[in-house]
Amino acid sequence: MNSGSPRLGVGAQNNFRFDTVQMPLNVMDARFRSFEKQVLPVLLKNDIGVLGMKSMGDPYILRSNTVSPIECLHYSMNLPTSTVITGIDSMEILDQAFEAVRTFKPMSQA
Repeated sequence: MNSGSPRLGVGAQNNFRFDTVQMPLNVMDARFRSFEKQVLPVLLKNDIGVLGMKSMGDPYILRSNTVSPIECLHYSMNLPTSTVITGIDSMEILDQAFEAVRTFKPMSQA
């Protein structure tokens, strides 16, 4: 298996198959050692479930004022994931997650 990830490769070498993999997927991921570009295709090819997390990445993404929390969630939701995990520590954040789902539309490649 061309794993895209050392741990997936070690699993395959030891006849271990991952059912799911949880990994950060966000708008900045494609810039450096990208999970989206290097690992996600391997997971899809091998029918391994994708649990997307950290859709807003480190605080720097939101502090940059280039994307909103909803746009971050929409980006991650647009990827071929089994689910997108978002931390919810308040009613405001729960409402934000509901709004992201309610307003989601598939994005173009651009």
